[in-house]
Parts: sequence; C-alpha cells; structure tokens
Amino acid sequence: MKVDRVIKLGGSAITRKDQLETLKLGELESGAKLVKRCVDNHLNCVIVHGAGCFGHFHAKEYSVVSGCQKLTGDSQARAAKGFVLTRQSVTKLNKLVVDCLISNSVPAVSVSPCSSWKTRDGKVLRDGVDVVADLLEKGFVPVLHGDCCLDTIRGWTILSGDTIIQTICEKLTVDTVVFLTDVEGVYDRPPSDANANLLPEILVQEGGTTVDVITRTTGCDVTGGIKQKIDSAVGVVTQTKGSTSVFVCGINAPVAQRVCLSGVSESRGDGTLIRLAETGT
Repeated sequence: MKVDRVIKLGGSAITRKDQLETLKLGELESGAKLVKRCVDNHLNCVIVHGAGCFGHFHAKEYSVVSGCQKLTGDSQARAAKGFVLTRQSVTKLNKLVVDCLISNSVPAVSVSPCSSWKTRDGKVLRDGVDVVADLLEKGFVPVLHGDCCLDTIRGWTILSGDTIIQTICEKLTVDTVVFLTDVEGVYDRPPSDANANLLPEILVQEGGTTVDVITRTTGCDVTGGIKQKIDSAVGVVTQTKGSTSVFVCGINAPVAQRVCLSGVSESRGDGTLIRLAETGT
C-alpha cells in the first residue's frame, strides 16, 4: 500500500521534556494544523509521536527497557509497576494528541502498539502494520506512539516511535517521512553548542553516513534521542534503496509545511534531508 506521509511529532517538539507530563500546546496545535493541511490536500498520513515527558521519566526510573528477565519477588513487582505507569503516561499523551487532531477536523484514530507489537530482545518480532494499512484504506489517520510492549527474551521493553516508523517503511510503500522536532534539523553537534552547524543533508552509504554527528541525549530519554532518529532514518533510506525520502526540521518552521505538502523538493536548503548517496559519492 502507498503511504504519502509518515509524520513524526517528536517528544521534544510537543512536550517539555524536563517537566513531567507537560505539553507544548502551541507546538502540538501547529502539528495538528499541518496534518489537517495534508488531509485537505488528499495525502494519506500516518502520525507517530514520541513520548517526551510522558513516559520517559517512569521508563527511566523503573528501567522498563530492560524488562523483567531474571527478576523475582519485589524486584519483579516493582518492574511491573514501571511498565504500568509508563503505559498509563504514554497513552495519556496519545489521547491528548488525538484530541487535538480531531478538534482540527482530522479523522485521527489511536493505534497503541502494546496490544499488537512484540519484540525479541528489542527487535521487532510481530507488528501491527496491517491495522495501520486497513485504517488508511478507510480514510482514517492512524496515530501511533512509542510504547511498552512484550518481549520474548526480556519479558517486556520499550518500543520507540522511530522503530515503528522504520517498520512501517519496511512493510508499506512510503513516499516521505518527516521528523518534526524542537530544532531546525540535524546539527553536527548539540544545537546548544555555539559552534553547532545545521547539516543541510546527510548522505547515506552502505554501512553508515558520510558525516559524523556528535549526539547528546537528555537525562530522561530512554530511546536514544537524536542518535536513534538518525539510525532509524538511515535504516529507512537503505532498506528502501532511497525510494523513501526522510526529512528533519522544526515543527514550526515554514519548511515543515512545504515538505509535508509538496515533498522534499520544496526543502530549499532548510532543515536536513537524509538521502542515499549517488554511486561514487
């Protein structure tokens, strides 16, 4: 099935990652209006949002990504509590995101991965992409999110939104993936660094990229931060042999609307395009 846009609403873009369960209401509204414009332009869309400060705090405190392997008694009960609290928090955010989309006349439908996705030591073993495809065929906009899921080795773990995106691109024919973030794109070092430079593009070759990016994650980020996003983007580009375009930009940047509506040809040098390097590059 053909998917026009997979849009990632980054956790840092729509929540305040240093404050427990706090939305950036203006940014979420901007993202919802952008999705509405895509729908009005007859583009079918899948929305995936990060957890940000909904979920990451609990996941880190209880080491949910590590699961319950070899835990017993009180330790296992505590780990299970972490799973429950993390799920409660991420589904709370999912409802807020879906509510905002619906209030902007987007036919959004929540698709929580916990019930249909399963991993084996963190790698996707079973996915729910067929549900996503079925909803798209009926004209809905599926809304997925980073979530807890069961794992055949660890017992359970964290499934990141970026891994979900990569799996969707593997199973369906996706034209463009747009990562909407709290910064203008991918930098060669943390954007807070005075010497940071925005990378207009990252060329992907077999085995990696042609540039080195110095990454740093926040204290509550349990899914790898920008490094995970770059790795997933590289995976999308390589597994689709460049047929899926990947773009990273700020959620409020004018380029976000241009790329979501018209594709990466309208990036005009803003944001970061991640693409397959030409032979010999």
